[in-house]
Amino acid sequence: MGTLKHEQPGEISLLACEVLERVNNSSIVVVFENAMNLLWPDKVERENVLLFVSDAAPYMIKAAKTLRLLYPNMIHVTCLAHALRRVAEEVRGSYPEVDKLIANGKKTFIKSPLRVQKFK
Repeated sequence: MGTLKHEQPGEISLLACEVLERVNNSSIVVVFENAMNLLWPDKVERENVLLFVSDAAPYMIKAAKTLRLLYPNMIHVTCLAHALRRVAEEVRGSYPEVDKLIANGKKTFIKSPLRVQKFK
């Protein structure tokens, strides 16, 4: 969780972390609600929850739709980094020779600052 500020990044904190036996939209809603009760033990300030960032898994999208009913100002955003990684993994699997070439290029530069400097 964190705060949204206009001019600078807000402070970010881990509010809750749980290992779930069954991961579905209902379990995500319960974890989210429990986390909000930790943040506001007396009365959850539902109008102050503005953003819910998750991956694009179907159960997360469904959980966000349910939570949107409880948190009227909340917007659900799927993380672009997760989407880009999924695309990259698909491309990597489709072109194993290119993947091998890139891996060898990384090996060439990763442990040699001198090589990186000469390359630049």
